[in-house]
Amino acid sequence: SVREKFTVSLVVENDAWTKVSSVAALEQSRSNPNLLFMSRRERGALYSEDAGESWRFSMALAQYNVSMFRIHPENTSIIYAITDSGLLKSNDGGSSWQKLQSGLPDDIRIVGFDFDPSNSSKIWIGSNYGIHYSTDGGQSWIAGGSLPSWRDDKDIVKIAVDPSNSSVIYAATLGRFLYKSGDGGSTWEMKRGETSTRLGASSIYDIVVDPTNTSILYAATINRGIYKSMDAGENWRPVSEGMEDLETRNIVMNPMDNSELFVTTNTELYVSEDSAATWNSLPSPSAGSSIVDLLIDPLNTENLALAVPGNIYMSNDGGMSWQEKNSIDRQSILFEGTFTFETWSDTLTFVDAEGEPVDITPHRYNDILAAYDAGLRDEPPEDVDPNPSATKMIFTPDKPFPEYWMYRVLVQGAFDSGTLKENYGARDLHGMSIEFDYISYFIKS
Repeated sequence: SVREKFTVSLVVENDAWTKVSSVAALEQSRSNPNLLFMSRRERGALYSEDAGESWRFSMALAQYNVSMFRIHPENTSIIYAITDSGLLKSNDGGSSWQKLQSGLPDDIRIVGFDFDPSNSSKIWIGSNYGIHYSTDGGQSWIAGGSLPSWRDDKDIVKIAVDPSNSSVIYAATLGRFLYKSGDGGSTWEMKRGETSTRLGASSIYDIVVDPTNTSILYAATINRGIYKSMDAGENWRPVSEGMEDLETRNIVMNPMDNSELFVTTNTELYVSEDSAATWNSLPSPSAGSSIVDLLIDPLNTENLALAVPGNIYMSNDGGMSWQEKNSIDRQSILFEGTFTFETWSDTLTFVDAEGEPVDITPHRYNDILAAYDAGLRDEPPEDVDPNPSATKMIFTPDKPFPEYWMYRVLVQGAFDSGTLKENYGARDLHGMSIEFDYISYFIKS
């Protein structure tokens, strides 16, 4: 009988959710490299507590599009998430989140984020409104001074605070230029270089300050490769020897050896062991896929994490070989429980663990048909084809549904002639097929 127990999977949107997908960016804790957070190009976010061996859903972020995470350098309980609804902060490791909006424009689009190296309660963000900073961990915000407006759209993509002097801040923009503040963001000046030593006229995607010699800067341009400055941005020279792909994206410096740098381009990965004088190509774990992020384990720099839109890869030999690390812990999405039938109505009613109803509107409204599909009526209604999607049931799960989640309901296994068949679709008491992997959506609010 279809009144027996079924297993159902409840998963976000249309993905199968057995492997990671739609990866947008990665963040790794500096104090606990086993902790990783993954933002997606779609709703929902994932995290790993075992260096990527398994990934779990962040239930509290299910309704958000997260573009970036930042984990507090010393306290892994404090995490920031840049979302389509603004900047969020968690004080409990991601279990709950609060919106940080005081002093920020309602339609702000944040794309740059950096902690002050001398005071991690001070945060800098860059956005379509320029620079803002907070001195109280994001509870309130102050607008920094305006960037020079000459041919620049002020859409800041990266902020880098000088590790030895937090009054010195660099801002990279999509308007082709690099800006520097020497007074904590109050005033800014463009740092493009002289005519003969000029930073290439190209959108700047990333900037890195050498922590052992803060006069040394590296800038990644979108179509002219890597540039290096030896005098805090006053003059620049190209340093892309050995690179075939000059569409550079991210620069990552080895925290234990500042002469070693990694650079991602649109589809390639390069390493330099001589402070960017020469570059060598590293094997790509997913040929032809765009590289969206690269991380170095701060405690073991042979360990790298690389993200492409559809996968996560880990290396334990400095990028010479890679392994897929894309498995989602099924227990973070699996809900089991029992289906039972009740008085027929115009909705398919689920009941959560607290007894609160959660309703799904079926595709067709026909109580007689529903009763026939469930085996409670001998004859179907006249001139109506049997339609199992009109059946009404109560589902009682073994654990509570998380709030604000969009689910997909999959019936795994079926009863046929009184016997449970795990590998094909359900049939009712009359032998009528109940569609396998039939999808229903609802939101519990």
